[in-house]
Amino acid sequence: MQQRMQMARFVMLRKMRHAAADCKLYSRGRCGSLAPMTKDDIDAHCLSLPGAHKVVQWKGAQVYKVAEKLFAIIGGDGGRITLKCADAETAAFLIEIGAATPAPHLKRGGWISLQIDDVGDEEMAERVTTSYATVRDSLPKRLREALV
Repeated sequence: MQQRMQMARFVMLRKMRHAAADCKLYSRGRCGSLAPMTKDDIDAHCLSLPGAHKVVQWKGAQVYKVAEKLFAIIGGDGGRITLKCADAETAAFLIEIGAATPAPHLKRGGWISLQIDDVGDEEMAERVTTSYATVRDSLPKRLREALV
């Protein structure tokens, strides 16, 4: 039983490493363009997603929500962003390789925290969109259909 679990973990990590290796700049810890998105760029991208809105709460943090469920948080200092990964395994892998840290106050459910300046613009846009899609897909069907 333990061997089977170790083998499954090995296979999962191997698949994730191969996916990460596809990134041209993986060895430098960045995907996509070298230029990071600015806080304003992230704000514009988040608000461009259907049904997304912004609330300022928790000591000035910018909280982005879809149907009152959060999908992104930019801390009050503007240096970090918290996002939801598609699954807990992806979050664990990103934390393991040092690309992300566990999200403070959101330890479960695949939430990660990224330093905004350390992520290229294409990767950041993809991570924000994935976070949004993951949260949106967890909504009841009637709320998903109501999103514009």
